[in-house]
Amino acid sequence: AEPFEDLGPRVIYANKAFEDMSGYQLSELFGKTPRIFQGEKTKAEDRAAIKNALRRWESIKIEILNYTKTKQEFFVELSINPRMDEVGWYTHWVSIQRDATHRRRTQEQIENQARLA
Repeated sequence: AEPFEDLGPRVIYANKAFEDMSGYQLSELFGKTPRIFQGEKTKAEDRAAIKNALRRWESIKIEILNYTKTKQEFFVELSINPRMDEVGWYTHWVSIQRDATHRRRTQEQIENQARLA
């Protein structure tokens, strides 16, 4: 693994809504890399886009396929933003995730119906 991946971001907080969405409790997530949510069908280009934004301390908004603790697929609209301290040093990231599974599945159904019409 690249050194960046070994030193990458770690989970330090997750609210109840995220615990419910992912199936993990904060105690199971604390100190772990967010890559534990990614799996077989998570697109490599999505992971690369996130990795590149983190390397440059840039904000990113992306929809990505994640996996719950029981390996169920779910889509999230992910917004990651860097935070600075009072002297302008980047110190951490804030990630806001919204479950996009229902919207994504509805969109796929509409697209499939349009193809059949």
